Amino acid sequence: MGKAWKRMLAIVLVCCLTLPISGFAGAGVSVVVDTKAHPVCQYRSADEIIRTAAGSQDEAKQRYGGQYLMVVGVVDEISKNGSKVTLVSTNPAQNGSIECSFSGEDRKSAQRFRIGDQAAVYGRFLIGTFDKKEKIAAIHIDTPPAETLSASNYYLADVAGGSMSGSAGLGVGRTGSGINPADMMVRTLADGRVTYRIPEEWEAVEHDLQAEGLGTIPGRQYVLNKTKTNKGNVPESLFICYFENSGKNLARTSDAKKTKEIEKAIIRNISGKDADTFEPSSGKRVSTYYGANYDYYVGRHTDNIQGIGYHAEYIFQPDGTDGFVVYLYIYQEEKHLADVLFVTRFLEVH
Repeated sequence: MGKAWKRMLAIVLVCCLTLPISGFAGAGVSVVVDTKAHPVCQYRSADEIIRTAAGSQDEAKQRYGGQYLMVVGVVDEISKNGSKVTLVSTNPAQNGSIECSFSGEDRKSAQRFRIGDQAAVYGRFLIGTFDKKEKIAAIHIDTPPAETLSASNYYLADVAGGSMSGSAGLGVGRTGSGINPADMMVRTLADGRVTYRIPEEWEAVEHDLQAEGLGTIPGRQYVLNKTKTNKGNVPESLFICYFENSGKNLARTSDAKKTKEIEKAIIRNISGKDADTFEPSSGKRVSTYYGANYDYYVGRHTDNIQGIGYHAEYIFQPDGTDGFVVYLYIYQEEKHLADVLFVTRFLEVH
């Protein structure tokens, strides 16, 4: 690597060495912080959507179009193979319906419901181009959460674990409790330019990288396997940091445009000899449904003291040419994956 990078490499994270490590589940790694596979869905009632569309489809399209929602209503019709479910309002006096389409294994889930059942359908809302019907491209169907539902709450389909989505360790395949971002604790980076939110119980396992001598760029480590609801020795941590493309980090500020080279240099500095195991999960930058753009890298990281490895995912979220938000999720069992997905979903770069 050229001289331009030497100064940068000397000051990136050294914090991974502080983790308690106990074994590695295997070398095969796939992306688990997958925003496409696990979208965060905001609650809306079928009644609200149908009423809005009855008044103005343009307003319904503007308010809900393209958004991932968890819509709760009454099952009015189910196709024989489960590919379509029609939801109506819980209010019998409200006319109108929402057509939900399913594919793959989700059709079997849809077939478990009966006419008159209440159901929660997770998916992306749209207005049909030609038939002008209200529709949901569904990714999951389940019974409604057993809690008071609020339009301020967000939910995950098919992911569980952590303080905000049911009991820790339930594993993939269970829906959980909703979370209102206003109830989460606010954290900032880059002089307030980056804002993110964490569950309240994460405060007890939060470590400031610079203040505690764990790293040399601003950021925090969350030791998730030490949370109140899930104490254990199986390592699971999320790091959220900010790398500034400035003279203190780059030998030449003109190198700020060399995005991929900077990302790979950061990985090489943190993961050392394992850096070559990290490959981009996609040939291009991932554009999320909520507007963030990510570069994903997935591989393994070996503890330099004990020589034991674990799964690791790097996510780089560019802040123009000013820098990067850097996420590093390391784990053997992704027990807090739901929490991690909520935290990444609600991070904002101003």
